[in-house]
Amino acid sequence: MNREEKSATIQEIAAQIEGAEAIFAVDYRGISVPQAAELRGKLRETDSSFRIVKNRLTKIAAEQAGDARLAELLVGPTALTFVRGDTAAAAKAITTFNKTHDVLTYKGGYMGETALDESGFQAIAKLPSHEVLIGQFAGIVAEALEAQQAAEGRAQDFTLDDRALAATDLDLVDAEFRFLVILADAVQQFVAGGGAARAR
Repeated sequence: MNREEKSATIQEIAAQIEGAEAIFAVDYRGISVPQAAELRGKLRETDSSFRIVKNRLTKIAAEQAGDARLAELLVGPTALTFVRGDTAAAAKAITTFNKTHDVLTYKGGYMGETALDESGFQAIAKLPSHEVLIGQFAGIVAEALEAQQAAEGRAQDFTLDDRALAATDLDLVDAEFRFLVILADAVQQFVAGGGAARAR
């Protein structure tokens, strides 16, 4: 690799670091070319990429990207997964692949500002996908809305003496509904960003 090629590689990796919502580092010793192609295909479905890197060039790229955290992971054979889409889906793709082939050793990684050790990585891999998680919270909000509407209907049927109790019931349901809407919106922003906005 000549100087121009090294410079181009550094720029390319720096751009991948800057554009990633999460980065996972693994020791890839033992992986075959067909296995690497299989994993790349699975990760591509999650809008992520798998790249075997040269540590020295990647350290320079990380410095250019303003992310010094990668340096401690760039020891020995290293491959990086740059996640731009669903972080949970990408982690699940790696763990599922490794259950079959058992050729990757997780070194560490980051999701936004959060460092991910082995247990953190495995926990993320067990999360529902973006679509499933949003669907679950949509169902929760829909149930809260139905409860709110039911409470409003009951309030209309109460006698004047029961209005105070009805108002209390309705206020509680309304507060729960507002909380769930806020929570669902927060979760949607969290998973839409792959877990967190990447620190710059």
